[in-house]
Amino acid sequence: MIAGLIRLRAVQSLGWDEVPATIVDLGEQERIIAECDENLCGTKLTAAEQATFTAKRKAAYLALHPETAAGVSGGKARQGSANAKSAFADDQADKTGVSKRTVQANASRGEKITPAALGLVRGTALDTGAFLDRLKRAAWQGRA
Repeated sequence: MIAGLIRLRAVQSLGWDEVPATIVDLGEQERIIAECDENLCGTKLTAAEQATFTAKRKAAYLALHPETAAGVSGGKARQGSANAKSAFADDQADKTGVSKRTVQANASRGEKITPAALGLVRGTALDTGAFLDRLKRAAWQGRA
């Protein structure tokens, strides 16, 4: 199941035997994007969760559309390519209703902070964008 697990549990608790559903055939990367979009759009997420889902979505999007990496898509779009895909941040901003800058910030946090560190911060008083940005800078300074 890609989306709707909470809704499914709710109708199961009501004793329903049948639930209307839409069945779609998606590849692995498309499934990951759909799962991330469902969470990024319909759920109140912490800063750490937003970073995690955005980084996961970006990796899947770039695996599906490698031509969009590093501004390649923008160049194709400016040249009038009918098949040009949106850059990752533009695509997620359009799908989730947040700004491109917010998408970029969340992706950077999710890519540069280890999943273990995000897990430790998740749900604590430190689970804020400002703290994650400080953690991200400290993590990258330590790699120099």
